[in-house]
Amino acid sequence: MHSLSVPLIVMAAVNIYVGVYYFFLYIKRQQIKEHFPFSMLCVCAGLYDVFCAGLYNSISLEQGIIWQRLQLNIIGFVSVFFVWFINGFTEQKSKLIIKLSTIWFLIILIASFLVNPGLSLSLLKPAIKHVSFFSIFNITYYECEMGIVYIVETLSILVLYLYLLVISIRYYLKSRSRIFLVFICSLAVFFFGVANDILVGLQVYSFIYVSEYAYFSIIMAMAYILLSKFVGVQIAYEELNNKLELKVEERTEENEKLQDKLHQSEKMAAVGQLAGGVAHEINNPMTIILGYAQIVLKRIKPEDPLSKPLLAIEKEAIRCKKLIENLLTFSRASKMVKQTGDVNKAIKEAVALIEPQAKVKNTGIVVNYADKLPDIMIDVNQIQQIIINLCNNAMDAMPAGGTIKIETAQDDKFVKIAVSDNGSGISDENKKKLFEPFFTTKEVGKGTGLGLSICYELANKHGGDISVESEVGKGTTFMVRLPK
Repeated sequence: MHSLSVPLIVMAAVNIYVGVYYFFLYIKRQQIKEHFPFSMLCVCAGLYDVFCAGLYNSISLEQGIIWQRLQLNIIGFVSVFFVWFINGFTEQKSKLIIKLSTIWFLIILIASFLVNPGLSLSLLKPAIKHVSFFSIFNITYYECEMGIVYIVETLSILVLYLYLLVISIRYYLKSRSRIFLVFICSLAVFFFGVANDILVGLQVYSFIYVSEYAYFSIIMAMAYILLSKFVGVQIAYEELNNKLELKVEERTEENEKLQDKLHQSEKMAAVGQLAGGVAHEINNPMTIILGYAQIVLKRIKPEDPLSKPLLAIEKEAIRCKKLIENLLTFSRASKMVKQTGDVNKAIKEAVALIEPQAKVKNTGIVVNYADKLPDIMIDVNQIQQIIINLCNNAMDAMPAGGTIKIETAQDDKFVKIAVSDNGSGISDENKKKLFEPFFTTKEVGKGTGLGLSICYELANKHGGDISVESEVGKGTTFMVRLPK
């Protein structure tokens, strides 16, 4: 075996392996159309390498002409699949060049067998070449002169590959892909390799054939580009899949929150209806009790033995009346009066109402208003009620005094109000039930458990929500979000 045929056999094995690999890749992922012509190109180039190795090992003209004919015939198939691949890879809309080149090389293939053998190859016209490659390798090519059929074929191939080089350069200038620049360089080298073999075959000058090496280099470059593209598609697919999974998780979480919100609203509606009925039933007799107690207190002297129990009755009756008012506020489907309003201004007015009570309880109120907060559709009275309820709650959480911090902010969708305290905080267990009616962590007689429920209901009526963040021993922050 000639030493120059060894790398050809290795290249043939690699080319055929790559071709088979991409063929099965095409079967698996048929949406990447370029994989099929590339796989066929690799297999045909591998066969071309085998035929070249056969020519290198020929010891007679009779053997050489067989391998020469096989070379010249297979190169037509290589060219067709090359055109097919480049046309698809460079996103050419017209398929005309593929059809024309296929028909043309089929005509040449048929002509090489059917017409006078002298028009293709003939033993009567030997063209044996003795080449010394840098005084290292000596090789004899047992070939015949090419007839007009094969001369036309080789010149057609040269023109065709020049066309492919031009459209590839145009595609690169359009896409500016650095990876494709590697292919352009390989294609340029390949073009000169094919040109060399055509000129050597036509006996213009004496040199070894190099197109088999040029084919190998271009195939490796194309395999690298296709693999990079395939890996890029896989990465993009995985990223898209991860984004979709994240979106599904977000939507699932949103749906769960909406379900919880719906259940809470249904519960609030049921409790509110019940509370309203009970409040109305209790309100009338409680009014009578309070009224008679106050009448009797006016008619007796302070030192009268009945004065002390009557004062206790009056005090508790007033407390019951306030509880009833809260129940009625909670249950009443009051009509909202929404209008374009300034949230900062509504908070300022609410703070003015609550400040005297805060001073008595040794509590400071610090307000940070966001700049350029947009006016939004709100019921000013209801927003103020939310602020007052949250501030009252904060003061109850700081019996020894402290600081209430109110901040406004905005994002793309909401105007946000944060009310924070540095009180005792709320446990995780209590946070789950915090907005339920009648739930309270205060001492008996100090709270109705309706303040936060009312805040929750009013925020919902505005199309917003209220949430809580708290750490035991460090304080609590309530966040109210109102849609823009």
